[in-house]
Amino acid sequence: MKARWRLALVLTLCLLLALPMSIVQGAKAEVPPPKVMGHVTVSGSAGTESLSPPSNSTTPGTWFVGATPPNADLSKPPIVFVQGMNGKAQDWWSDTRYHGVNDMYELAYANGYRTAFVQLYDAAGNGSARPEDNGKLLAQMLAQISAYFGQKVNIVAHSKGGPDTQAALVEYGAYPYVNKVVTLSSPHYGSDLANLAYSW
Repeated sequence: MKARWRLALVLTLCLLLALPMSIVQGAKAEVPPPKVMGHVTVSGSAGTESLSPPSNSTTPGTWFVGATPPNADLSKPPIVFVQGMNGKAQDWWSDTRYHGVNDMYELAYANGYRTAFVQLYDAAGNGSARPEDNGKLLAQMLAQISAYFGQKVNIVAHSKGGPDTQAALVEYGAYPYVNKVVTLSSPHYGSDLANLAYSW
């Protein structure tokens, strides 16, 4: 009798492993896309005049707020997502050039975090802006985002978004608006490959 139960259990597990994950996990609720919430304009940033955006959705200085999750925990600081080199805010919730759909927004939403996303000068599509210029812009957006939520925020920054965030906090005084910073693959000590590419 025990052998039959074991066999039935093993066959059931094999069947579950063979099914597509969407069936096993159940249908996921559609996460509403973030909405434009504010805009910051910075004057006097050297070299940013030529960084005009290809569309309004990628205008540098624009910031977005994600939908409030039904299980939102207001004691958790909101997360501000900062994109990397030549990236845009939409890279956190839509198709990306390299890796398909980024699920960071979806995961934050599912875990009860409120979210915000920023457009830095790199989003204009005309090249990469200096961390000092992006930092100045980001510092002003962080002040607005913190005021919007009424509390300090946590930052998740990818690649060049790390040095851009560092510039905002250290050079432009945005640290009072920020609780914690997490960087993903950020070149805090520079990038030999980037130095080589720009040396030609």
